Amino acid sequence: MRAMKMFPLLLCAALAILRQPLPAQTGFTQIYAFGPAPDAQQPGGLVRGPDGALYGLSGRGGAYGYGTLFRLDPPASPDAPWTETVLYSFAIPGGNGELGYFTTPVFGPDGALYGITTYDGTYGAGTAFQLQPPASPGGAWTETILFNFQSPVAYPSLVIGSDGTLYFATYGGAYGQGMIFALSPPPSPGSPWTEQAIYNFTGTADGSLPISLLAGPKGVLYGTTLYGGTYNNGVLFQLTPPQRPRAAWQQTVLLNFFIDVPNGTPYARVSLYSDGVIYGVFNNGQTLIQLQPATGGAWTQTVLCTFSPVGSVLSSQLILRHGNLYGATDTRKPLGGLGPGGGLFELQKPASAGDPWTEVILHHFQKRDSPSGAIVFDTAGVIYGTTGGSNVAPNSGYAYQLRLPAGN
Repeated sequence: MRAMKMFPLLLCAALAILRQPLPAQTGFTQIYAFGPAPDAQQPGGLVRGPDGALYGLSGRGGAYGYGTLFRLDPPASPDAPWTETVLYSFAIPGGNGELGYFTTPVFGPDGALYGITTYDGTYGAGTAFQLQPPASPGGAWTETILFNFQSPVAYPSLVIGSDGTLYFATYGGAYGQGMIFALSPPPSPGSPWTEQAIYNFTGTADGSLPISLLAGPKGVLYGTTLYGGTYNNGVLFQLTPPQRPRAAWQQTVLLNFFIDVPNGTPYARVSLYSDGVIYGVFNNGQTLIQLQPATGGAWTQTVLCTFSPVGSVLSSQLILRHGNLYGATDTRKPLGGLGPGGGLFELQKPASAGDPWTEVILHHFQKRDSPSGAIVFDTAGVIYGTTGGSNVAPNSGYAYQLRLPAGN
């Protein structure tokens, strides 16, 4: 039974001017339009590579129609176009599965890209894979299937430790309530990766169905669950690695979420920052919450903002920059009264502690131009992202950039 304990919700500043898109000086630009196959189609979120290029995975397109790894290179001169290169085409006969819409790759310390598929593979629940760059420029990328999931993987759950170990949150597990497991790289190239279930949730006080996972300092993992805990509204948990060989990981519940959700299940995508504070969006994307460690080890839960009256559903995790938070919404909810299509937003930190955060709409997309995954900043403060389709080419999408006003 869901707890009915509620607490005051701070509303985002509702001034009409802040509910409108910012003027054109924010510099929203379409930088690349994805075309028909074998071009990438329906791209997911982007990640910056060590070479400064943007990399992403697509759910369609490529040589076989089942998705790609692609790279977007910036222009050599201001008036030149961005260029796309399909680095790898996924193929069902290879057993790798289809990528889906919102998968974002992650670079490992070895320079390889890692990702997850959302279904197919040996058990129809997706795979974990590695894409190794070529030894010489112009060569072929090499795909290795590291693991075939037997239970669906929670998104976003893939995190990489400093030693190259991959950590995942999945459903299923020993008690059917979800689990966290690790894939450790082999001691020598070509050897198999090592799988280890590091924690199985019981569905009671420790939580049920993990839906988010973060890597913290000293190998500690943080995450959230969808259910379980004191109020059955999920928990914030910590997993501490063992201090000696063959010892068990230790799970600690840091906070029992006590938000009651009258019209749906709690949903939290969270982001951890260097000061130890975690920010997340809960209640089906309607509530911004700050989770902060306090003296004595207790954590506190503070509602910073409620997206109202229309609500928003995140398609990416939040990014903290200069004290403000940035993110994207998808097409499932109208944004700021402007109609469906999703958009990019900024949440401005108040000047005085305790005052509400202010929601600023940076760009409003048309219905078929909704953001399709994680956004990323460059060092100059430019936001990059993709859409899953467009009014011109519904199955292709495009990549965009948005230059923030000076000082942001």
